Amino acid sequence: SIDEFRLTYIEGNWLSTAELNLQSAKSEIEEFSKRVLRMYTFLPGLRTAEKDEEFDAIMKRIAKYEDITDRMEMEISRFLTKVGSGDVSEHASIRISSMLRIIDNLESIGDTIYQIAMTRQSKREDAVHFDAGLNANLEEMRQLVQQALDVMDSNLRDYDHVDLDAAYSAEHAINACRDRLRSQHLNALKLGVYDYSIGNAYSSLYALYEKLGDYVINVSEAIDSSRKHSED
Repeated sequence: SIDEFRLTYIEGNWLSTAELNLQSAKSEIEEFSKRVLRMYTFLPGLRTAEKDEEFDAIMKRIAKYEDITDRMEMEISRFLTKVGSGDVSEHASIRISSMLRIIDNLESIGDTIYQIAMTRQSKREDAVHFDAGLNANLEEMRQLVQQALDVMDSNLRDYDHVDLDAAYSAEHAINACRDRLRSQHLNALKLGVYDYSIGNAYSSLYALYEKLGDYVINVSEAIDSSRKHSED
C-alpha cells in the first residue's frame, strides 16, 4: 500500500541503458510525489481531531510518511548516482543532477509537513487555541499550497511540457498570502489582540506553509532546467 515503504520501478531492476534506467527513476519519483501529496492530506485532521487518540493516530501516520520520504530520497539518490557513475551522455548527466535536486526538494517537503504537524502537536499540548479568523487564514494558506503541490505533481509526469507559469502563479499566491498574514499578525501583536503563545504558534505555521511552497517551486524549476539543456 502507499502507506508502506517500497520501490516499484528501480528495486533490483537494472536496465541496459542509462536512458531506460532514468525512465524507471522518473516513474519512481512520480510515486514519491504521490506519497508527499498523500502525506499533506493528513494535516487538516490534526486541526479537527477532538479526541487525543485520533490526533495521535494521525501524528503517527505523518511520522511514518516522513520516514518513507527519507528512505525514498536515499534509495532513489543511490540509484541515480549509480546510473551517473557509468558512461552517460551529457543529456543523461544533466537529467540526473536535475532528478537529484527534485528528490532533495521532495524530501524537504515531507520534512516541512512533519514540522507543521509537530507545531500543531505542541500547540495542542500547550492548549493554545486559535479563533475562527486565524483558522480561516491558515486554511487559505493550506489550500494555496495544495494548488502548488498539484501543479508540481502534474509537472513531474512530463518533463518536456512543464507548466512553469502555473507553478510561479501558485508560488506568488502563497507569498502574497504570507505577506498579508504577516502584516496583520504584526499589527495584532502591537494591539495586543492575542497573546504571545497564540501569535508564536500562528506565525510558525504560516511561515512553514510558505517554506513548503519554496520547495515545491524548486521541483518545477529543476525539471525545467533539465528540459532547457536538452533543447540546447
